[in-house]
Amino acid sequence: NASSEIDLAILLDSTNLDFQIMKAKIIAKTDNYEQAIKILKGLESKNFKLDTVNFNIGSCYYGHGYQLLIKQGYIEKAKDSFEMSLNYFDNAIN
Repeated sequence: NASSEIDLAILLDSTNLDFQIMKAKIIAKTDNYEQAIKILKGLESKNFKLDTVNFNIGSCYYGHGYQLLIKQGYIEKAKDSFEMSLNYFDNAIN
């Protein structure tokens, strides 16, 4: 599966931070947005490909907000997550 393959790639070359981006994307596809955001924020703190990282963080916050709204009915928490996504999307393009 993709998750175990990317883990192996990271094990073989832990200096390749693009693998971390890919890992975060794979994790986000399983709706584990909080874990994906944690990985991406680690890359953000290293100033690694900030446009790509910020876009992916924004996507995770958007997905998390959608999940909160549709699956759990938490309107206020979803709104906060959507606002965070807009901030990160803005950072990605500016």
